[in-house]
Amino acid sequence: MEDLLSKIYDKVVCEEPDSVQFGREFDAIVEEMIEPLKGSKSEEEVEEIKELIYQVTYFAEKYGFVIGVRFTGKLLAEVMSIVES
Repeated sequence: MEDLLSKIYDKVVCEEPDSVQFGREFDAIVEEMIEPLKGSKSEEEVEEIKELIYQVTYFAEKYGFVIGVRFTGKLLAEVMSIVES
């Protein structure tokens, strides 16, 4: 199930217009955050830090999506059992 949710996130959710727009906004935030580092770190170090930020964010978003879908499924199952009672 997790593999299916992972594929849905990678192939569908990431391509949605809202996700693309949020991605652009996130890019601007990352650039703003790393700007102070450009004076004290090499360009290579700054790029490594930026890459780490993007990797952590990707996994946090993806696993947040998986957790959210699981929660929604459980919630719907509980609501349906209450309605049937």
